[in-house]
Amino acid sequence: MRLYNKIRRNLQDYGVRITAGKMIRGLLKPIYFAESYSIYKADTAQHKVFCPFTIRLLDAEDTKLIQQIESENEFLKCKLTAYRICFVVLDNTTLAGFILIDLRKADMPLIRMRSLLKDRQAWIEHVQINKAYRRMGIGSDLLMTALTELHTHNYQELLGGVLPSNTASITLFKSAGFVNRSDIRYRKLLGSEAWS
Repeated sequence: MRLYNKIRRNLQDYGVRITAGKMIRGLLKPIYFAESYSIYKADTAQHKVFCPFTIRLLDAEDTKLIQQIESENEFLKCKLTAYRICFVVLDNTTLAGFILIDLRKADMPLIRMRSLLKDRQAWIEHVQINKAYRRMGIGSDLLMTALTELHTHNYQELLGGVLPSNTASITLFKSAGFVNRSDIRYRKLLGSEAWS
């Protein structure tokens, strides 16, 4: 079921060609795998938000929203916990999108890397805008809200990682004032791993 959900989500987001390429890369992964990952950052100074929908912090009483987020994103199961904050965008009671932010570590599973954050840094674990709400500026407003809220709690930087091929996420980050901080290359050949 988990594989089926992942393939379905990839088909919806990327189409047949890119999904097929990802599947072939997955089959070759035990032998050879290479990936680049770009790290973006933004200062948390005040930002203006113009979203026509409600953006708010998710809390423990939002059990239906938590269940919806976790059921659509099985890799986020049990991640809506301490040391993470989640902002949701609501169109009345419909979940339009969310951002999950980690306050302790940067987790980059695509390049098998995890790093503790410096004091007053936060890491974007996941951003999702549901398909019906894309291209409306909601993602940018969601990032701006997160930046503003983090600033009020004395955080100085919000960091996030993205694959260079994910042009939609790169455009979203840049629209919210993020700049490319660094690039990380990961290679694995027959069990031997290297990062540069």
